[in-house]
Amino acid sequence: MFSPTTTIETLISEYSKYGETEDCKVVVDKRTGKSKGYEFILFKRRAGARNALKEPQKKIGNKITSCQLASTGPVPAPLPNVPQVSEYTQRKIFE
Repeated sequence: MFSPTTTIETLISEYSKYGETEDCKVVVDKRTGKSKGYEFILFKRRAGARNALKEPQKKIGNKITSCQLASTGPVPAPLPNVPQVSEYTQRKIFE
C-alpha cells in the first residue's frame, strides 16, 4: 500500500526504472474520490514486471510498499496445450 498523496507520475517514475510502463491505475473510493492506497502497474513487457518483483518492497515517498503479480482470480485447472496465464497477466503488478 502506498501513501494516498503519491501521484501517478511518482509511481510511473519509480517503476519505469524496471522497464517501460504501459499503464498505471490508482484505485479510488467511488463515494469520496480518494485513493484507497493501492494501484496496478502494467509493463509493456514481462521482463519489466519480473524486474520489479525481484525487489518487491520499495520505498516510495515516505512509505515502504510491497508489490506482487496481479491476478484476475483463481487459476483454473490446467488444460493440455493451453498456457496457464496470459501474456497480459504476466506484465501486470499490484501494489
